[in-house]
Amino acid sequence: MPETMKSLLIFSLILLVGGRATAELLSKSQVYAQLPSIVKAVEIESTRRFLNPPKVTVLDRFDESLVSQLAAKRLLDFGDVDDIDKLQDQLKFAEQVIRETFTNGKIAGFYDVAAKEVFILSYAIQDRCRDFHYNEEECNQRLLTIIAHELTHNLQYQYHPNLLQKKIERRDDKSCTSRGTKGCDIVTAVLEGQAILVQSQVAKAMGYQYQIDPLTDFRNSLQYHRNRLDEVKFAEIEYVYNSIYFAGYSFVKAVYDKYGIKKTWALLNDIPTSEEFSAAEPPAMNCLSALSRKAGALASRPPLVQELKRSN
Repeated sequence: MPETMKSLLIFSLILLVGGRATAELLSKSQVYAQLPSIVKAVEIESTRRFLNPPKVTVLDRFDESLVSQLAAKRLLDFGDVDDIDKLQDQLKFAEQVIRETFTNGKIAGFYDVAAKEVFILSYAIQDRCRDFHYNEEECNQRLLTIIAHELTHNLQYQYHPNLLQKKIERRDDKSCTSRGTKGCDIVTAVLEGQAILVQSQVAKAMGYQYQIDPLTDFRNSLQYHRNRLDEVKFAEIEYVYNSIYFAGYSFVKAVYDKYGIKKTWALLNDIPTSEEFSAAEPPAMNCLSALSRKAGALASRPPLVQELKRSN
């Protein structure tokens, strides 16, 4: 075989095995340069202004030093500092959770409530772009809309500082809705649903070629994780996507369609109970229309309607 043909064959095999062209992400400086426009778009689409926009940190690799820093900050704000032995256990657990967040490949970004800081894991985004064969433009647009999503979480806690207390109050509610959403997770479902909605609206407002279709994104993400996780871990992520992200988004989107974006903020004042979720859910939960009907029925309950009408 001629040497030229051998070279071409070897090059082709490299591409097939693992050398596929990878979309190049924006540099950190390029991302930071676009932050003001993202912040402004989030303010417009959410109808809420930042009193003090959070710091946004873009990571192109895992930084172990952040684990202890964030764990210590969480304990200072939320830990039981009166019991030294308990505090040490809490610190170890916090470090374990944070390290898992940075390294499990399931998370592309997150807002740390204690640190009041947004972290964007560009290395995780890069991997997903490669595996889904996203082009460079779509990959970078996804990165920027993830920032919009996490900034929305900052606004939620800024305007509703009692959200953590609401989560604590629901902590022992293990009852499940017909979709399987645990009562203790309904607060999170509503928060994620609103953040996904704002993320989608920002993508449209910025004129991105990439437009968020949550149903397709959730399905793609589940397939992505199905091929990489064992059965137990996949069951955990499947619950998160179906019973928190998708159920929460469908509920918030139904309120948005009926009342507009401002009214979705009222949901954070009157988060539904698991019983209300169950009472409103139809038997079949396999399509977006069924979820929208469920969310529409839930959004029509008298106490919530009154709260929506009162809100501005």
